[in-house]
Amino acid sequence: MRDIDRDLHKAVETDNYEKVNELLHEGADANSLHTNGYTPLMHAVRTWNCTSEQRIRTAQILINNGADPTYVAPDKYQAIILAHDIEILYLCVGAGVKIDQNMATKLMYSFSGSIKVRGFLKKIGISKTDWLDSEKQIYYRICSYTGKNLFQDELKSAIAFISNSFKSLSNYKDYDLFSKFAPDIDAEYKLYALNRINEVLLLNFQEKRGKGSDISNITLEEYREFWKGVGLSIVDPIEFHSFLCEIYEVEECSKSNHQPEILSTRWPCLMFGDLLFSRAGVYIKASPNLIVKNIAEISTLYWSHCRNNRPRADLADGWGSNSQWRTRFRLDYWSNEILHYNVNGKEDETCIDGDELSEENVWKF
Repeated sequence: MRDIDRDLHKAVETDNYEKVNELLHEGADANSLHTNGYTPLMHAVRTWNCTSEQRIRTAQILINNGADPTYVAPDKYQAIILAHDIEILYLCVGAGVKIDQNMATKLMYSFSGSIKVRGFLKKIGISKTDWLDSEKQIYYRICSYTGKNLFQDELKSAIAFISNSFKSLSNYKDYDLFSKFAPDIDAEYKLYALNRINEVLLLNFQEKRGKGSDISNITLEEYREFWKGVGLSIVDPIEFHSFLCEIYEVEECSKSNHQPEILSTRWPCLMFGDLLFSRAGVYIKASPNLIVKNIAEISTLYWSHCRNNRPRADLADGWGSNSQWRTRFRLDYWSNEILHYNVNGKEDETCIDGDELSEENVWKF
């Protein structure tokens, strides 16, 4: 490879647009091959070191200077399959890439079944592919959505699939039934994936503190309608209980020994039968000698994939993009007024009697 072509690959990989432009005008080959068999265009469309707008801009200038998007690398990939942005899909098709049934299926997986990709394929006459949906792809569709109505565009169409996922997990719905069967690791991976969908939706109801994450808005009513449609029980705690409630904010009471009192709920608790799927986010009033405000509000929340309002930690942290999905969901049960915590953990199961905190006076459906 010539030095000027090697420099072009480096400029693309570091998103140095001005250098890419300069090298192309000096005669760099837009179709030169890296040692891995990839062209500058293939590297440009798949980089995560820049914004979507920067990737599109670099891809555009490469194509304008002769980059061939129809090139197939030794590993059988093309730039269009490596792309993160649908605008690059449009660029590649406009520059000569032909999409057949096989390519359409690959695109559906690459873009996690995006509604925009489905609409584009339909426009060019491809309405069916061999693509199959998954919890992971629904999660990524939610994360990458940039439209104005997430509920109508993505969530409503996902209800049937997610409902069927929960139906396949029926052994986990009832504690007595669950305790009779051997652990099903794949089922617990599926529960974890479903919970990640929930956690990213909950970002809508959390104020950013620190970096945080952006997500297209859904209303609380839409959130409740979605999970109710899936088949989960929507639970609104009446009295504070740590099993059902995640403390979001604390109002300190001047009196000592004022027991935690729910003032409002930012989002409801979700139950899958006896299994706790997601705790409610609550605003409480309590005495400082019982609840320390800073600890309750901003300490690290464990067993959580994402939060906008506080630090969090998850067993998937540090694993690769595929390996992270092989994480078991923590199983906590409220059954016959007995609390069963982390029953699939390494330690012996802990059972705590709910005492007077019966379902009737702690929550309402």
